[in-house]
Amino acid sequence: MVVPKSESRPRLRPRPRLRLICFLSTFFLVGTIFLSPQNAWSKNSKVVSLAPSNTELIYALGAEDKLYGISSFCQGNKSVVGSFVSASYEKLAVIKPDIILLVQGQEALAFQLQKRHYKVEILQNEKIGDISNNLKKMGRLLDKEKDALELSQKFDYQINELKKITASGPICKTLVCVWAEPIICVGKKSFINDLVTVCGGANVLSGKDLGYARVSQETLLASRPNLIILPNEALGTKTLKKMPWVKLCQRSGVQTHFLPKNKSDFLSRPSLRVIEGLAWLALKQQPKEKLRINQWLDTAKLSLFKKNINSRSG
Repeated sequence: MVVPKSESRPRLRPRPRLRLICFLSTFFLVGTIFLSPQNAWSKNSKVVSLAPSNTELIYALGAEDKLYGISSFCQGNKSVVGSFVSASYEKLAVIKPDIILLVQGQEALAFQLQKRHYKVEILQNEKIGDISNNLKKMGRLLDKEKDALELSQKFDYQINELKKITASGPICKTLVCVWAEPIICVGKKSFINDLVTVCGGANVLSGKDLGYARVSQETLLASRPNLIILPNEALGTKTLKKMPWVKLCQRSGVQTHFLPKNKSDFLSRPSLRVIEGLAWLALKQQPKEKLRINQWLDTAKLSLFKKNINSRSG
């Protein structure tokens, strides 16, 4: 049997250098596909934010040119494409966003958006440290990493400075009620719980392993706070004349305050403007440090708000 010449030739193994060249060519080709401007976060990326805190962080980074839609609760001269719990899919279809930014608590909305094949990012807001973490995450998403790192470091520094001031006085036992009827108060996993600690206080309901917990009258009476903070909606009502508030507020040494109106309530705003809420709370929990707290607020504003965020985000 005659073997064809083509089959009788010995098979040559590819030389190591040739194999390396082939591998590197394939690697860089794949890398180019996945890391090209069309697939990375470029200056032309379209972002939608359906949470006020996210919108404020975008403005703080100077990335509002990439913001194409906001919620009805956000401030800014952008198209309103939804609320905190819903979205206008007709408007989103026109914008065609690359990503939609949400916050913890919007999981149901995220599910609906993902069903319609929108890319969603949920930012966490359980601790004050999440603000600087979210800044850095947005920096990566919006091609603002250097600005985000610098701003997050400044924010962390100011928070540590406030801790030094508020740590000098006695710990204030604080009760924060966010809804009067039924009674709903701040628990351990709430963002506000962390703010109470930063401002030299201790949440009397930190044993409640929830963000916000419905609380019985008996539990409130047993909590024995030094400071009671009630929702602004209860101001001017008969809330303080009802149980358990009437009994709690009559106790010696107990102070009662109402949260500011929604637009001025920076305690519930996990963005840079939380510093105003921190100063408000620190003055209530550590009143003897009034001068130092006010000086801290002035310094923090100069450090964090070199660009006038208020005028830019409404």
